[in-house]
Amino acid sequence: MNTEKLISNLEDLTKQYRLLLELVRKEKQILIDANTDQINEINFQKENLLTKINELNNFRIDYVVEVANGLSIPAGEARLLNLARHIGGAPGDRLRSQHAALEIILNRIRELNEENSVYAEAALKNVSFAIDSLKETYMGQKTYRNTGKYKSGSEKSGHLVSKEA
Repeated sequence: MNTEKLISNLEDLTKQYRLLLELVRKEKQILIDANTDQINEINFQKENLLTKINELNNFRIDYVVEVANGLSIPAGEARLLNLARHIGGAPGDRLRSQHAALEIILNRIRELNEENSVYAEAALKNVSFAIDSLKETYMGQKTYRNTGKYKSGSEKSGHLVSKEA
């Protein structure tokens, strides 16, 4: 039975999720500061970390199936807490401990991601408002007079080529 492999994998997963939690915390401050260079860098780091987490998670699934088969537990009931109950003793306690740690970390990551989403949406609204304001200023106001002739706005009218910030 691969209980030790499963526990080791869960410990690795927990470490990776802790790193992700730290990145998400940093991301919050970077979003508040509106530092685009750091936003790009933190997104790159998160992508790499998530790739590693997905890889570890695939191994976790395999190990859970192996342990469940070894304990004659049906695949539908192959959950960490159920495995821990069947295994018992110190290995069962370690599984419960890892499960609890992962649950706490994942909940905190979810909460921070929701907060970060609010900051990101606010930043996008501000950028969109600024772009619209620039368009009005540089493209001029196009209105008709009573005479039916066209009146152009600012002498400095121009065209906005890109909305990228």
